[in-house]
Amino acid sequence: MAPFTAAATNVTLLASAVSLFAVGLLLSRVLSGKPKSKRRIPVYYDVLEFPDGNLPCPMQLQYAIGCQNANCRLSHEDTSLVRLIRVFQPATKTIDVCVYVICLRELAEILAEKHKRGVRIRVITDTEQLTSTGSQVPSLIENGIPVRHNRSAYFMHHKFAIVDGKVLLSGSFNWTKQAVTGNCENLLVTNQPKVVRQYEGMFDRLWQQFDVSKMATH
Repeated sequence: MAPFTAAATNVTLLASAVSLFAVGLLLSRVLSGKPKSKRRIPVYYDVLEFPDGNLPCPMQLQYAIGCQNANCRLSHEDTSLVRLIRVFQPATKTIDVCVYVICLRELAEILAEKHKRGVRIRVITDTEQLTSTGSQVPSLIENGIPVRHNRSAYFMHHKFAIVDGKVLLSGSFNWTKQAVTGNCENLLVTNQPKVVRQYEGMFDRLWQQFDVSKMATH
């Protein structure tokens, strides 16, 4: 029976050593002030490619049963614009938009809807495009959404948006029907934290730069 007794003793000693190591590791973390490791959110990238074949059917977007009109000529597919709209739909805190041309009603309506639901919306655009044909900017302003522009002979040519400070959309895509159904355009969608923070910083700098009260003092 001696061999079994010795083996049992060795197992007990090993278990005690492991327990002491675990306690020591925990104490060292507490004493060093290091926070517990947080669960990392997976980083993702997606690319939206345009043109789409057609604009999406509003009924298809708004209602779970979809469009019931057998003669509807609008798109009922999972197009790039539909996927873009789905990026904005979960927003609960903020949407920052910095886009050269804003003429697409489908996207302007999402901003207006989110604004009514308490989401903070900020829009930066180009001065010359404020009153261009089909511009949705006057409608945004009428809905109480703050809009700033560059007031310069040079273009405010950025085309990006940030949702809830977590998701970035950036590419060549202007918010126009032509960009959706005609042009060759792209949008990168990502939640990569470092990249999102860089764009947040860019937006905030432009927002301050285009503050009319400050511009008037120079």
